[in-house]
Amino acid sequence: MNVIDPLVQKTKTYFCLDCGVCTGSCPVSRVTDSFSPRLIVERSLYELERLDDETIWSCLTCARCSERCPANIDFPEFIRLIRDEAQKTGLHGMPAHNGMLQTIMAMHSKDIHQNRTSWVDGNVSEDSETFYFVGCRPYFDVIFRDIRAGSIQGARNTLRLLNLMGVEPTVSNEERCCGHDALWNGNQDLFMRLATAKHRSDTLFRGQTGRV
Repeated sequence: MNVIDPLVQKTKTYFCLDCGVCTGSCPVSRVTDSFSPRLIVERSLYELERLDDETIWSCLTCARCSERCPANIDFPEFIRLIRDEAQKTGLHGMPAHNGMLQTIMAMHSKDIHQNRTSWVDGNVSEDSETFYFVGCRPYFDVIFRDIRAGSIQGARNTLRLLNLMGVEPTVSNEERCCGHDALWNGNQDLFMRLATAKHRSDTLFRGQTGRV
């Protein structure tokens, strides 16, 4: 049995009506002729889809296709599960931004010492009922500095607005990457390692402030 067949059963992809609304809605399909959610589903239904098909890594998981699908097929979840199977066989696709995001996630799965609060330009508190999760913005500020993405400025603006509302949030050096890209690229092993690292950080943070 094709390894993708259980994924078809799990996500009920066999409800596909072959109407093509998904492909017509897909932003990737508009610029890449070789990518079509409808054809990926069709090949999977006929057990013709292959794990080494590079197009499975092109999906943005934006869910535009699922929002318009008359059969309510969760195509992003279907793609995530296919990627998970591909990862198990050593196929990782082409990572975005030369793999920098994957590098950040791998770093965060280990016990690393960070300085994630040097950007702070406002009032914060070590014992606040509000926790501001900054995410990977400090790293993005370095990676995308040449295009002036303004990652840290966005964080400062958020902190400024919170302060104007009388809120002094807690920010922490013990944050870890949320693992979004690891999960949606099928790397559940890295995602679980991040979750474990985050749990250790939460435990430490809770010991310091009494809340998370």
